[in-house]
Amino acid sequence: MAHVLTPIPDIRDKVLGSLNPWRPLYTFAGYRVFLALVFAAIAFSEAAVEIFSRQPLFHAKLFYHLSYAYLIANILLLGITLLQWPSFNKLVFMLIGIDILFITLLMHAAGGVVSGLGTLLVVNISAATLLRHPTSILFFAALATISVLFEHGYQTIVFRQDTAFANAGGLGATYFATALLGLLVSRRLTLSESMAESQRAEALHLAKLNDHIVQYMNAGVLVVNPQNRITTANQAALDLLNRDDLDGRSLNEVSQSLTEQLAHWRMSANFHSEVIRNFLTGKDIRPHFSSYGEENPLVLIILEDVSSIAHQAQQLKLASLGRLTASIAHEIRNPLGAISHASQLLGESDTMVKADKHLVSIIDRHCQRMNGIIENVMQLSQKAKRMSEHVELNQLLVSCIRDYQNSHMELDNRIDFKPLKEQRWIEIDSNQVSQVIHNIIDNGLRYSEANTGARTLAVSCYVDEDNLANVDFIDQGEGLPPDMADKIFEPFFTTHSAGTGLGLYISKELCEANQALLAYKPVPRGGTCFTITFTTSIQPQKPINDE
Repeated sequence: MAHVLTPIPDIRDKVLGSLNPWRPLYTFAGYRVFLALVFAAIAFSEAAVEIFSRQPLFHAKLFYHLSYAYLIANILLLGITLLQWPSFNKLVFMLIGIDILFITLLMHAAGGVVSGLGTLLVVNISAATLLRHPTSILFFAALATISVLFEHGYQTIVFRQDTAFANAGGLGATYFATALLGLLVSRRLTLSESMAESQRAEALHLAKLNDHIVQYMNAGVLVVNPQNRITTANQAALDLLNRDDLDGRSLNEVSQSLTEQLAHWRMSANFHSEVIRNFLTGKDIRPHFSSYGEENPLVLIILEDVSSIAHQAQQLKLASLGRLTASIAHEIRNPLGAISHASQLLGESDTMVKADKHLVSIIDRHCQRMNGIIENVMQLSQKAKRMSEHVELNQLLVSCIRDYQNSHMELDNRIDFKPLKEQRWIEIDSNQVSQVIHNIIDNGLRYSEANTGARTLAVSCYVDEDNLANVDFIDQGEGLPPDMADKIFEPFFTTHSAGTGLGLYISKELCEANQALLAYKPVPRGGTCFTITFTTSIQPQKPINDE
């Protein structure tokens, strides 16, 4: 079943938004312009006369001029607020201070405290919580209270209006109640901000830690969107897929096999991924898929480097095999040499009858076979030590074919060689790869002779669509039954009574040690085809000693 990963919420933008005090200040500045527009509209339409005409101290002309002056001042203050100049705290003091001044004057022009305009200052005092400073909030509450009391006292003294101070006192009490409530809100905002800042810092730390872990993972990590485009890739994925950059690339452009497996995984919850062979890097990759998110889910693809695990297991196997071969050389070779030497002495005896000579020949033949098995196993154990060099592929094949012909001049070997059209360089241990080529040539000629009576072999080179060099060795033998095709590279499996069953196994192991691939291909018209695939380059590189 697919594993559904719960995505970590990206709180960074939310936290940064909550910590930005300019946004609510922009809103407050916009509110002030709207309020001034309302005053200007009332003054322009002469609705103020209808609203405040019952107040004996209503001054229409003063209200008209104050409304437009308030509008102009608020528009200018909105502009400098958007420019974020001067500092935030200075702007808050300017905005609220001008509001207290103009609203008190407008209240005076509208007839005093009884006009009800003084209640508008409650909003402005509430806005002082933007400063989140207890002294500032109480300062504005005190300033508004003093302004209202001064205006009311002025009207009482100058115009001798016998009005109660209850309304003015009530407004002052309201201002301080608002300020105290604002203090409580301010403290909670400060606490929330502190927690949000702590969460933000932790989230950023975890994000950096996550990026660090992902980048240094041995496994490749890909994130693919529903359109099969890669949105994220770590360095291991770039190395495994032999790419410099994958962001925004279509998955199908990168690996068609990976795209097909992703499609099968989306259709089947019980899908089991298959190993993908990347010939460009010589890596065997097994993908693991998991969905990420619920709406428009992304797909997390983990690329497991199976070849590295197999390489580690192979190194352990070779180390054990090395100790085993040392034991074989000591425990088996010495007795085997004694048996072979005794058999030779018996064969030289003049008194031996014909039947005994036949038995001696059987002993000699099987001693040679056992010695061949020991030699092959010892060669396999030594393949971990190799000398890498860059050789030209055509020259290597010509040299191997010529050496084989020279060492088998008594046989009528006919090898048809078709080289590459251009030079291609490969990084290999030439001795090990030459051993593989000699073994395949010998097998092909032998099986062709057994089937047709002629020792013929075709060696054909070509470059495939992945820019990999392939060498086909095609014989004219009987071919292999389908049930045997999967077993030919297993140790000690042979179709020849005199064979050891180690030739192809050792050849495949040597190819893998040299970042090459030996594979069997059936031939429809009969015969057998073995293909060696190499990673090549146009220019030779500096030789590398691989101890």
